[in-house]
Amino acid sequence: MAIKRNKESPTGQGKDPTKPKVVVNDPATEINSTPAQPPSIKPPADGGSGGGGSNGGTGGSGGSDKPKKAKTEKKQSPLGEARQFVHEVVVEFRKISWPPFRQVVRETWSVLFLVAVITLMVLGFDWVLGNLVFGPLEHFARLHGGGIGSR
Repeated sequence: MAIKRNKESPTGQGKDPTKPKVVVNDPATEINSTPAQPPSIKPPADGGSGGGGSNGGTGGSGGSDKPKKAKTEKKQSPLGEARQFVHEVVVEFRKISWPPFRQVVRETWSVLFLVAVITLMVLGFDWVLGNLVFGPLEHFARLHGGGIGSR
């Protein structure tokens, strides 16, 4: 008995092609079924050795189906390359979705506030270490003749 799921969504809409179909098979109904055959293995069309499944191994061409590009493009002048670069920058610049101005201002103030708070924290730690920890140690060293520049 096979149970197929994802036939319809709860809202009554059709199948979602992005979701896989889940099939649960009952072993009792598969008595007369034939075992699945493994897929046929074809050698690469370009005569390569095929190799493993990894991209980093030493397996020859790997049997890719992509045709190799012919080097028919002639090299552009540096001015043409610069013009093409600027054109591509403009195209990509137009794809940017800019946030609203109020959001930019609000987030800028948030960053400035946090920078000020962290700066005050660092100044506070510096003052505490300088006056409450190292100050008495320096005073003690002067009293007992230690340190640089002693008498």
